[in-house]
Amino acid sequence: MGIRPRRRALSPRPCPTLARHRASGLAAGLMTALAIPFACAGSDQQVSLQRELDAALAEKSAQPAAQCRPGTKEPCFSGPEGSAGRGQCTAGTHECDVAGQWGTCEGEVLPADRELCNQIDDDCNGVVDDGFQRAGTQCTLGQGECRRQGVYKCSADGLYSECDAELAQPEPELCDGKDNNCNGQVDDGAVVGTGETCSTGRAGRCNTGHKQCVAGQIRCVSDHPSSLEICNRLDDDCDNQMDEDCVSEAEAASMNAKR
Repeated sequence: MGIRPRRRALSPRPCPTLARHRASGLAAGLMTALAIPFACAGSDQQVSLQRELDAALAEKSAQPAAQCRPGTKEPCFSGPEGSAGRGQCTAGTHECDVAGQWGTCEGEVLPADRELCNQIDDDCNGVVDDGFQRAGTQCTLGQGECRRQGVYKCSADGLYSECDAELAQPEPELCDGKDNNCNGQVDDGAVVGTGETCSTGRAGRCNTGHKQCVAGQIRCVSDHPSSLEICNRLDDDCDNQMDEDCVSEAEAASMNAKR
């Protein structure tokens, strides 16, 4: 900005001492350069003019040094170094004003405060949706026969990712080697068709039993597995003979303990 002090009309009267006052310092140079007449030494005109020149010099020295040529336009970016051109981050443009200073950077896009799940690199670190399961990645939900496969998708608000698999409904547990009721265990609990009394087809005490699920099949399992023949008028070893070569209960207990 140029210095344009206001010109004052000087008195036509000659200086009483016939000597003109020389302004001090840079003021004299400015007065000469701007063709400003000198005032009489000690006059009110000289004091006022000196003050105006001093104020103009102070204003000039307070102005920052020129950074650019007015009207010049250049790319700009005020975000972290290296992030421009990554993800959503783009540079803007600023223009040099009349004072030789760069103006505001217009049109730039800076890194977001946090990464969202939206298939965009919001924080401009070179990784899309970091911290989330990547959209489109395969996923599974549930267990047993309810287990289904899907893919990860971003939530509507972008705050989390979720698997879109649709679970099947649990069914009554069957004896088929599968987890039909989706509790994480195969053929457990009250399996359909089990628990009923049945006949094993074997002789003696081994004949009576209950239906149980064994290795994926319903079988009649004896309530009294075959044992040593005891002298008790029962067919303990299930060979269709009673008390043959039997032993006492005490002997049987001793023999079983040694097995």
